[in-house]
Amino acid sequence: MPLAALTGRAAETSMAATIYHIAERAGVSSSTVARVLRGDTKGVSPKAAVRAAKIRKLAEEMGYKRNWRAQAFSRSKTHAVGLFHTHVAWVHEGTMGEVAGGFAAAMSERGYHVVIVPYDPEGRWCEFLEDGRLDGIAISHYMPRDAEQAIAEAALPAVLLVDKSVSEWPAVYTSDRQGAYEATRHLLKLGHRRIAMYLHDSIRKHFSVEDRHAGYDDAMTEAGLADATEFWHVGEHKLPELLVGRSDPPTAVLCYCHVESMAIYLAAWRLGLRIPADLSVIGFNDLTMTRYMTPPLTTMGFCTDYIGRVGAELLVQRIESPESETENVVVHHQLIERLSTGPPRT
Repeated sequence: MPLAALTGRAAETSMAATIYHIAERAGVSSSTVARVLRGDTKGVSPKAAVRAAKIRKLAEEMGYKRNWRAQAFSRSKTHAVGLFHTHVAWVHEGTMGEVAGGFAAAMSERGYHVVIVPYDPEGRWCEFLEDGRLDGIAISHYMPRDAEQAIAEAALPAVLLVDKSVSEWPAVYTSDRQGAYEATRHLLKLGHRRIAMYLHDSIRKHFSVEDRHAGYDDAMTEAGLADATEFWHVGEHKLPELLVGRSDPPTAVLCYCHVESMAIYLAAWRLGLRIPADLSVIGFNDLTMTRYMTPPLTTMGFCTDYIGRVGAELLVQRIESPESETENVVVHHQLIERLSTGPPRT
């Protein structure tokens, strides 16, 4: 869907070809199409040059019209950047709130102010992309497909924070497979063999879900326990039967994040299970609240402020040098051992 259609304006163009349509026909990303159509093809390989020619030909055949007005406005800087998010909770609490804080502080130090851009399916958020209001935009944690297309069509410099869904945009993200592997190894070293992984069924698709699941599987397989893996993708109402309603309940649970850890704590308390005497629990995210859980949560943490600051550096680089190479930065998790894990009861 084109930007005009998303904002409810220029409805007569809503059926015109968009960057997204061209990308589908060409078999490339919408970011690649946007870059080719705005002429950012210096120093490309012969193969890329052929692809660029194909994209331009498709654009002509499909009747694509560039938004020259937005392009003209974008040449003058406003020293404002957007922070795009899909859910208020990600910005106001938890890990993404800390990432956002680091990003905003770093952008302020570089002379930019940050505008919150909340996503809505109706497309009202696209007004932020109009008339050169923003010099660039950071996407926090998750981005719907229509948002990717709209940002690419606006030819706006972008950076991904805790996301890696668009290969041609610079990104800062966590090594979740490594983190889950190390978390599971920690439990295995304590002597656990019946280890489950828990993800709440409300969690949407995100690279960290697949990567953490893979890291858990890696460690269990390495320990010869591939047949003993359990992946719980359920609501908290199902936890009692999984924790005690069976002959061989797990002695440890790896939780997707701090929210699942709190759900396990509550279920254990209601069932009369002691942590870690009866059940070891390890999670992700070293938020302040995890230190004050009873007992304090053993978790895999990473420097949230650092992710935000690096993301700011990458975005400023892309704003000032649009043709710079795409750079990705991977931030590793560290085991923070507290009191929620211990040897299994014998």
